[in-house]
Amino acid sequence: NSLSGLLLADVSGDGRADLLFSQVKSKRHVLYVKEAKAGEGFSEWPENYTLTK
Repeated sequence: NSLSGLLLADVSGDGRADLLFSQVKSKRHVLYVKEAKAGEGFSEWPENYTLTK
């Protein structure tokens, strides 16, 4: 697995920058989201998303 993309953006709508990253797994790209917690750190969303070409 290798990292293929990285982005900070507020995708949860709480005003904090969340971490989005994609990895290549068996010739497919998978998107993961880690939501910024109110204190510090991130919590990973339970779902991940396969990206289409």
